[in-house]
Amino acid sequence: MKAKGGHIVRRWLGARSGNVALNFALIAPVLMAMIGFGIDYSTWNNQSDRLQAAADAAAIAAASEMYLANASTSQVSSTAQIVGSANLATQMDTHGNVATGKFATEVLVDNGGIKVTATQDRIRNFTGLIPMELAPFTTSAVARPMGGGRICAVMLEPDNSKALYMTKKSRLTAKGCAIYSNSTSSQGLVVDSSAKLITEFTCSAGGKAGKTYNFEPQPQLDCPPIVDPLRYRPEPKVGACKFTDTEIEGGKHTLSPGVYCGGLTVTDDADVTFEAGVYIIKDGEFTVEKGGSVTGEYVGFFFTGKKSVLYFAADSHIDLKAPRDGEMAGILFFESRQMTEKDKDKSRQLIKSNDARNLLGTIYMPKGELHVEGNSPIADRSAYTIIVVKSLQVDEGPNLVLNIGYGDTDVPVPDGVGPVSANVALVQ
Repeated sequence: MKAKGGHIVRRWLGARSGNVALNFALIAPVLMAMIGFGIDYSTWNNQSDRLQAAADAAAIAAASEMYLANASTSQVSSTAQIVGSANLATQMDTHGNVATGKFATEVLVDNGGIKVTATQDRIRNFTGLIPMELAPFTTSAVARPMGGGRICAVMLEPDNSKALYMTKKSRLTAKGCAIYSNSTSSQGLVVDSSAKLITEFTCSAGGKAGKTYNFEPQPQLDCPPIVDPLRYRPEPKVGACKFTDTEIEGGKHTLSPGVYCGGLTVTDDADVTFEAGVYIIKDGEFTVEKGGSVTGEYVGFFFTGKKSVLYFAADSHIDLKAPRDGEMAGILFFESRQMTEKDKDKSRQLIKSNDARNLLGTIYMPKGELHVEGNSPIADRSAYTIIVVKSLQVDEGPNLVLNIGYGDTDVPVPDGVGPVSANVALVQ
């Protein structure tokens, strides 16, 4: 009986061993899958963190390229891809497939930022053996300049209403840059009727008046005022009068730089070419009217003294390019800081021309009221145009275009405007 009992025990133990082996064989794939999924899950956490860090780096680089280097949209996208990819550690699955990332950029007009969206397929060392689809990782980052960016217009008026005033069918188009109004008035920025202000970013130290339609995007309010960015720019030296009460009537003429006392008038279909240099308009108007035409490369106009303003009539032709060097490098029109309203005798700086497509350079009138009227595009063919004035009014039906092709011309951008140096930071 004892031998028989031992035989039964041995048979029972053999059966148990076979069941364990069978059970292990059945659950082993599940256990391996769980272990493999756990390993891959840990890899995915690390991969997600690296992708976010790469997106952050790409956003900062793209924003810097856009705002500080004035690169094109395609260059910005390329920069994001290159920098983002470089910040991704080289990762490879067990099949030898490298997990590369894709970085897409988007300009955010509401906050003047650059958004980078990054995507990357999941690394599947073990789960790749399982026939299942898993969504790729997607993350994003937003960066924008803090305290800088591309500035193409500043209204220096500190507290009165209508520092920037647009009405009727007028348009101001500055899609690639920012416009600032320093006025702390609740109506420091006014766009009414069917006028439209189109910018990359608009900032008002005070309030605004206008409907949603009038602004694209909506302005940011209560911004810190910007100190005159050209306040340290020396004024041109004014010497003795070289010309007095100059009036050009009809025919073709060439004028040379110098001090034009009593102003300068081009009228009656006169066609004037300005030689390169600085033209001082002293105690009189610079007027182009009655079919008059003025053309000049590397020319700058400085206004000083009584009634020293510009007036470009509706029927005038204007084609001017600022100096590339010298005391007025980058500045097309410069109104003396010493001028007062009494000096101008209530005269306005007025551009009514329907043919002023090229005004390349900076219009600097820190004490002046610039009025732009007419019914045609203004400055739209300029590589760039920058405006720094006390106040700006755009009336009737012109489209004042402020381009940002700073790299498309040999005319330098004055320090403080244009592609302003700034710190770029993540905001999201």
